[in-house]
Amino acid sequence: MQPDKKLPVDKSALHVISLVSVGAHPTSGRPRRAEQDARAVELGLQLAGDNLHVLHAGNADEPALRAYLGMGLNELHVLEQPEGADALPGLTDYIRESGVQMVLAGSQATSSQAL
Repeated sequence: MQPDKKLPVDKSALHVISLVSVGAHPTSGRPRRAEQDARAVELGLQLAGDNLHVLHAGNADEPALRAYLGMGLNELHVLEQPEGADALPGLTDYIRESGVQMVLAGSQATSSQAL
């Protein structure tokens, strides 16, 4: 029996968007990177490498977004949204126009995301 050989993957051929948001620390409630969204970014980096497109709908000046850049991303795209606005219409249009093949997101919202 021979060990499995990994086939080379052309990461430039896959167009992946990972949606990210701002979470809340479970004890202090302070804004931070949303852990479930960070897992989606990790998966996206494995699948698409530097071609991963990371998108946040909300306030571009939110300091907690910097934690995503600390994961090795070159950039993070932001769809500016007023606080409390429904992000779904803007995200839908953006994703539809991007020609993306796969959208990744966290498996669940944290308490601050569900408000």
